[in-house]
Amino acid sequence: MCRNPENPYHGSAHPQFHWTDQKIRVHVLTCVLGFLFESVIYRRAQKTEYGQTNYDNLFDRLERIRLAALIEDGGKRKKMNVHYTLEETEQEDELLLDALNIQNFHIQRPNFKDIVVYK
Repeated sequence: MCRNPENPYHGSAHPQFHWTDQKIRVHVLTCVLGFLFESVIYRRAQKTEYGQTNYDNLFDRLERIRLAALIEDGGKRKKMNVHYTLEETEQEDELLLDALNIQNFHIQRPNFKDIVVYK
């Protein structure tokens, strides 16, 4: 698990703007799931050739990697075409993408039935 759960930049459980018990429980559940996912990503990065890294530095580097959605108009009565591409990244960012095996995830992303970005 992360060493600093109160870090306001990575996986913080605050601020919490809920008043009912059910909403507070759901908020805490999603925060714990987020901590779990962060721990899995951190562990995977440590085990691969990316090597030893600081928890905060790893997630700062992941924040710099951005996915752009390019939308092309299909013309009259045609669907819009959406193409995804990664923005230019530094060499170390590309090493991290390779280490986590997510460099082509935007190309081979899973399709979920009835869930689309744009209609």
